[in-house]
Amino acid sequence: MYTVDEFIILPELDPHGHPYIRPRHFTPKILPLFLEGPTRAYKILPDVDSANALYLGIKESLLFDQKLKMYKLNAPLESQPQDIGRARAFPPGWLENESIWLHMEYKYLLEMLKAGLYEQFFADMKNILVPFLDPHIYGRSTLENSSFLVSSAHPDETLHGAGFVARLSGSTAEFISIWNIMMAGKQPFKIINGQLCLALQPALPGWLFTEDGKVFLSLFRTLHSNLP
Repeated sequence: MYTVDEFIILPELDPHGHPYIRPRHFTPKILPLFLEGPTRAYKILPDVDSANALYLGIKESLLFDQKLKMYKLNAPLESQPQDIGRARAFPPGWLENESIWLHMEYKYLLEMLKAGLYEQFFADMKNILVPFLDPHIYGRSTLENSSFLVSSAHPDETLHGAGFVARLSGSTAEFISIWNIMMAGKQPFKIINGQLCLALQPALPGWLFTEDGKVFLSLFRTLHSNLP
């Protein structure tokens, strides 16, 4: 967000009789944190230590919902003017203002995984991924994603953690990417000496295996046809 603090008034008028101006200087105004910022930052950090430092900073920031152990879309906006956009129009914890926006939160988890924060990812996923949620709090089947969950910033405590607006688009796409990395690795297929090779590099914690030490992935399926 920028404020024009130096400008020139031009002699021309617009159709409503107002003069045009030519800005000469802008002053930036820093907005509260939004989760998309650190999500994109993970992509350019040089190593795991840098990624972990960012992760710890976000956990200590107002983006982290201490009650739900989830990540909110943005930090509180009460101090911001209405002209920052439509997010300001919603009450805290609801829709696009300080809610648990599932698509954005899943994007954040995916970038954590890509950055190599495996222990942190698997600790967080138990509190974040819908299949692990309490359906009595979530308010719907844990086989179904939502557009957003009400965060603890909302004044009605009975709604905290409840999912609203069934959605199978963005969050599902991010989950498929998460699943692929967990089960097969970031680059399972490689060209080596001109040959296409499969090299699985899963990233899985022990608690996802069965008691006899097995985990299953259906990677290829043979398609049968009745055509001659």
